[in-house]
Amino acid sequence: MHRVISNLARKVGLYGPLRTFKSRIDRVRPQNARHRHLAQKFYGQFFGPGDLVFDVGANVGNRTEVFLGLGARVIAVEPQPPCQDVLKRLFEQNHRFMLVPEALGAQAGEAQMFVGDALVLSTLSSEWLSKMRESGRFGELEWNKTATVQVRTIDSLIAELGEPAFCKIDVEGFELEVIKGLSRPLTALSVEVASEHTDSIIQALDRLDALGNYAYNYSIAESMAMSMDHWVDGTQIRKFICSELGSSMFGDVYARRKS
Repeated sequence: MHRVISNLARKVGLYGPLRTFKSRIDRVRPQNARHRHLAQKFYGQFFGPGDLVFDVGANVGNRTEVFLGLGARVIAVEPQPPCQDVLKRLFEQNHRFMLVPEALGAQAGEAQMFVGDALVLSTLSSEWLSKMRESGRFGELEWNKTATVQVRTIDSLIAELGEPAFCKIDVEGFELEVIKGLSRPLTALSVEVASEHTDSIIQALDRLDALGNYAYNYSIAESMAMSMDHWVDGTQIRKFICSELGSSMFGDVYARRKS
């Protein structure tokens, strides 16, 4: 039913207002307020007030809200117009917020996005989509529409806006392509990983290790806590990803540059 309502809202142009209203209602629910507080405490280890943060794959701004709550200057990178509408409605009055209505990739140009019934699962990766369909993780959902989106590199974003203190990359299997567009080590970043596409994340980590000297950790799902009691090197995090991620497991790998 939620999927039907969401698709209908998009068709008649009401997705932005309705999704914004839902976000504002959700914000005051006690369990969501507790999770947001936990998320702010978690991300506070990476940056502070006034720091620049990139939210790559911002969707409707769940992380953007957390980052703004910590006083950061947030660049929200989101190529989907319905999500852009929500982001602008929620945050455009905040002078520390900026929307970049594009995707990030290995090179500038255009790319085809597979638009999901759930916009949070839209993707630029046909490989990721195939693997998710094979695994049945999102068996009730479809990606029946496509859209052409503009793509730029993270290097161009840095050249224009500055180097971020932290960069969140959550782009449904396109993380490696985003990292390919980076030619310098960042202070700290995260990339989403799911058990279906560990191979591409391993390649992304290879790329990061070629750029700089990083320590790594991992957080499961929305736990807002590190799974490892200490940060490890690239070899150890690869072993963890290959051996510990069970079927249907997902989360984020965190990387921070060693001084």
